[in-house]
Order: sequence, then C-alpha cells, then structure tokens
Amino acid sequence: MHQKPQDSHPPFRDTTPTPRDEDQPTVPINALHATAFSPHAGTGEQFGKRILLLRQSVDLPRRVFALVISVSERSLASYENGYRPVTPAVLRRFIEFERFCHALAEIVQPEAIGPWLQQPNDAFDGFKPLELIDRGEMDRLWQMIFNLRSGLPA
Repeated sequence: MHQKPQDSHPPFRDTTPTPRDEDQPTVPINALHATAFSPHAGTGEQFGKRILLLRQSVDLPRRVFALVISVSERSLASYENGYRPVTPAVLRRFIEFERFCHALAEIVQPEAIGPWLQQPNDAFDGFKPLELIDRGEMDRLWQMIFNLRSGLPA
C-alpha cells in the first residue's frame, strides 16, 4: 500500500476576505523592492509578501487581484501567505501586472490605480481596463501609457 506523502506546508486556512482585508492601508508602490522585477525573486514567503505589497499598494481587493493574475482567491491567499509555490505561468502574469502598475504609478497616484482598473473607460470602447487584461489586450493599456508619457493624443 502506498502512503500519502506529507504536505510540506501548513493546512489551508479560511481565506474568506474579512472587512479588515479590504480596509488595510495602502502601501506606496515605490516601496516595492528595486529588484522586484527579477523572476528569481519569486519563491515562498518572500514572493508572497511581494504579491501582498503590490495588491495593497494599488488598493485592489483579493477577489479582483486574483482575477487579474488568473488564480482563485484561495490560491492567491496561499501565495500571499507563502503556503504554495508559484507556478511559472502565475509568475509571468504577476510580473507583467507588476510592471504595468509601476509604469502607471509614474503617471497617476498608486491608490487611484485600483479604482481606475475597475471603471469603464471611453478610451477603451467602454471596457474596464480589467476586462482588457482578462481578454488578453494588455497591449492597449501599454499603448495608453506610452501615449501619456510621450504627450501624444489618445
């Protein structure tokens, strides 16, 4: 008979967002570590803190941030707490979103990013920026950042 291997992480906790989770103070996006873009900085508890820091800095609830990086809320909570290793696909999506947030924070206040992502925008044919991310049209958001940085009309 085969024995079930022991899990190397603590059992999952209830990760249902509490009012405290939503009311956490935002952290300035420039507080993120300068080497945050290194894909090698993505393991265990250190990476979980990096995810949590970005989520709080752009003022996104766990439910919405989970949608952005295409994971469940439970998985996101496990990543944030360092209980689950991050897959290469999740790491790639996180780094892309992190880079986008850093670029956008050069133009707008970081705490405005979360609400902006969730509002319909005429510049995107009435779609919410989050919907563009979900549809795989991140290039349209990068084009907007390029236009704003260079002073070109939208």
